[in-house]
Amino acid sequence: MQAADYIQTVLRDIGYTVERQPFTKIGWVGEDEIETRIASANVLATKAGESEEIIVIGAHYDSVDTALGADDNASGVGVLLELAETFYDTPTRYTLRFVAFGAEEVGPLGSAAYVEQLSAIERENTIAMINLDSVMAGDRLYVYSGEGRETAVRDWALDWATHNGFNLQTIQHVNLDDEDGYPTADYGAFQDAGIPFAYFEATNWTLGKRDGYTQVERSYGNNGAIIHTVYDRLDYLDEVFPGRVDERLNAVVSIVKAIVSSWGTA
Repeated sequence: MQAADYIQTVLRDIGYTVERQPFTKIGWVGEDEIETRIASANVLATKAGESEEIIVIGAHYDSVDTALGADDNASGVGVLLELAETFYDTPTRYTLRFVAFGAEEVGPLGSAAYVEQLSAIERENTIAMINLDSVMAGDRLYVYSGEGRETAVRDWALDWATHNGFNLQTIQHVNLDDEDGYPTADYGAFQDAGIPFAYFEATNWTLGKRDGYTQVERSYGNNGAIIHTVYDRLDYLDEVFPGRVDERLNAVVSIVKAIVSSWGTA
């Protein structure tokens, strides 16, 4: 709740009218995934655009008990707040909705609550969701999406990044669900609602089991994992990967700014 208060304060200081969206849902807590009733809240701010078409820019603000959560997911929240400040006084074609989701690590619950509370018109007008989750620690920067007709934002971002000097990659037909078939991040509720998503993450799909969970070489972190470990700290990342944090955050901010400013305008 202190994190939610901080995000709300920053958005208000920028100039936004901020909405707190409380929810209570059943989540799964701890290594044993004990079913638990969770009370949390999303923090929302809206930037009106020239049209009623909405792009949701989302990042969860909770972490697990074993980690400070610099990468997972202060990195995503930091990008979200930077973008909110950047676009506050800038005319945009699309209406932008900045959403800091609660209780992602035990669900993800906040994004599900957000989608459930959308009106029929809001759901119809939401043309894309950009998910920012753990975007600075991994060796490589990726963007994922669904396939078929849902790849437009992902493919545009890959093309723009290539032409502007950013090394952005993807995994086509990626399986982001857990072993039980549940989504592992906030994209899931949007995908289920038929809303296309572009999910940004930094990891390394060439390492370990090649499933995206090994972010760096095994000599770093906990056998190559940063998130959900005691190594998910800014001082550790700056020590072992000098310059990576700034480089990665700048890349994500730049790419998402380009999506908001130029995607779909040609």
